[in-house]
Amino acid sequence: MSWRSCLLLLLVLVCGALAQKSAAQWKEYAYPDAGFAVAAPVSPRIYPDPKATDVRVYRWELTSNAEFVIHSTGPRPTCLKAVTTFKESNGKICREPTFRDRSGTFLRSV
Repeated sequence: MSWRSCLLLLLVLVCGALAQKSAAQWKEYAYPDAGFAVAAPVSPRIYPDPKATDVRVYRWELTSNAEFVIHSTGPRPTCLKAVTTFKESNGKICREPTFRDRSGTFLRSV
């Protein structure tokens, strides 16, 4: 499962766990320097990652047994360029996914 699929699943689960909260109680928390914004019912606790000095942790404690965490290094210029190029191409530049072993040897196409 790709990291995007995992993130989407996590967001769906978090939204489901918070379904009892009123939409009027949610607020958008924007972090332009980190390159993202999140709508949540509570403000996050923000602190440096103790294991990675260039990473900041944004933690939302949603319920007594549900939390949402983002580890951010901020926007990366090459990533932003790739996203812009992809958007401008209307998704026509996608390549077929491939698998490689640890040595980098091509295994098969999906």
